[in-house]
Amino acid sequence: METRSKGSSRINATNYGEIAKAFAAAKGTAVALALADGFHAGVPVKERIPQWGAWRAYFRERDIPVTFMDAMATAGKAFTVPTEWPHEFDSEATVQSDHDAGQSFRRNHRPVRRDMADAATRIATVAAAKSRMFDQKGAAA
Repeated sequence: METRSKGSSRINATNYGEIAKAFAAAKGTAVALALADGFHAGVPVKERIPQWGAWRAYFRERDIPVTFMDAMATAGKAFTVPTEWPHEFDSEATVQSDHDAGQSFRRNHRPVRRDMADAATRIATVAAAKSRMFDQKGAAA
């Protein structure tokens, strides 16, 4: 596997957005990645777990924050990137590094089941409501 020092690409956190927008505009399209089949802006989106992992590794290698990408994953939403794989966008990325990062992410990815996430949210909401009710009863006494 080819290795590069962190931050050696000309693309970084400061200029990624502008370069990606210009690239997608010149190409005429962008790609919506998702960790589960669903919809993005009313258009069906297929699950692309290895690609998600490759882009996440690409961003981290260039010190581009992945917080928003992680939030989109947690919410079950798609994330838009200029191409399906980083090596199609940045000549400094390689097919091998994308493949390795994608496979590593696939092996370690634990999908959030929407029904379990909804159940956890309901449990937390009920617990908070009960806590407020208990606090109100204690204050009235």
